[in-house]
Amino acid sequence: MNKMNINNVAIFGGNGTIGSAMCGLISGFGNAKVYLIARDKKKLDEKLLNRIFSSIKSDSIKDRIILCDYNDALNILKECDWIFESVSENFEIKKSVYEIIDKNAKSDAIISTGTSGLSINKLAEVFSENKRKYFLGTHFFNPPYHMNLCELIKTNYTDKKMLDEFKEYLENVLLRKTIISKDNPAFIANRIGFKVMNELLLLVHKYSEYGGINYIDSIFTGFTGRNMEPLKTIDFVGLDIHKAIVDNINNNTIDEFNDLFNTPEWFDKLISDGKIGAKVGEGLYKGRLVYDVNSQKYIDRQEFIFPALEQTKELIKDGKYVQAYNILLNGNTREQKIISEILTKYVVYSIYISSITAKNIEDCDDAMATGFGWCPPFALKNLMDEAYGFEKLCDKYIDKNILKKYNIKELINIKSKYDYKKYIKAL
Repeated sequence: MNKMNINNVAIFGGNGTIGSAMCGLISGFGNAKVYLIARDKKKLDEKLLNRIFSSIKSDSIKDRIILCDYNDALNILKECDWIFESVSENFEIKKSVYEIIDKNAKSDAIISTGTSGLSINKLAEVFSENKRKYFLGTHFFNPPYHMNLCELIKTNYTDKKMLDEFKEYLENVLLRKTIISKDNPAFIANRIGFKVMNELLLLVHKYSEYGGINYIDSIFTGFTGRNMEPLKTIDFVGLDIHKAIVDNINNNTIDEFNDLFNTPEWFDKLISDGKIGAKVGEGLYKGRLVYDVNSQKYIDRQEFIFPALEQTKELIKDGKYVQAYNILLNGNTREQKIISEILTKYVVYSIYISSITAKNIEDCDDAMATGFGWCPPFALKNLMDEAYGFEKLCDKYIDKNILKKYNIKELINIKSKYDYKKYIKAL
């Protein structure tokens, strides 16, 4: 049973995507009164409220949502058990909000930030010493109703008893899959997921004569363990958001993988031209068109047929997963080799992240399954091991110094609790 009673919640940045979506979850699942706070109350309009109601498929929560501005917050914070900050990813903006919270919140209120890019420890230091104990990161994924991961990031000051009880609340009341991450850039899920997506982004120019963006997305579909093609995912997230995340990792980490967190010039130009993805109607894709890096124009998408990959899909359709991946991983076509290398690196990088950011290896599986909807790395490893031998794949695709430095071969015998069959689709 959860020991923590959270009856009143304040959300700063209530007009934002995550802030408004979490309002629906907390008021619906948590049965709590939620003060939805924006600097300008006009931004908390009927359209936003309808989006909140539809996010949990109910308008029964409307009586539990109170619309507020920053002046209102001065009074309501004293009764709030949890204050969730989801304002712009800017330290100074967050600091100005924290100063309001620090002066007006009750002494034992839980205070959390939804940041995905800033240091939680640095943010904690804005608060007075007593309130630092109750501050932590709560990184939810979009849309939270469907992607039920919450990464809970503790600071050097976080009270352990509060952390444990709040984790129970998130798991048992809000029904989040909650994992604890260290305060490292991009935490667990984004660190792994954006590494894979950016690595594929960097391949676009190399394979531009074969179709570039269209080509890469055509070979990394459902049978590689994902619901949406990786570059189309970048388009959905937003090119500007993608760049902010990978730049943060690149600027704040020093390791053998650092070069994979650079964005190509053609990608940066799209951003500077305002072509930042699905939210504005053009980015890597534009309706039924796709961006061609050679001509720098949008062109018709090409329908690719790769006979070797079609054979893999047909076997998966018949439930012959091991046989399908045996053909895939033993194959010598360009597409089979690209897939085999990227999937092997996905697992190896997850092992690395488990040692520096996650509490354990299993958390990386949870992160990718519930935060991205991808086949968890160690479930995928199980399939690759049965089909080919994962140690052989490591010898083939991974630098021997990396294998030795991070004890990769000593850790690859782990068995995942996830069933790869749920994620590997004949698409």
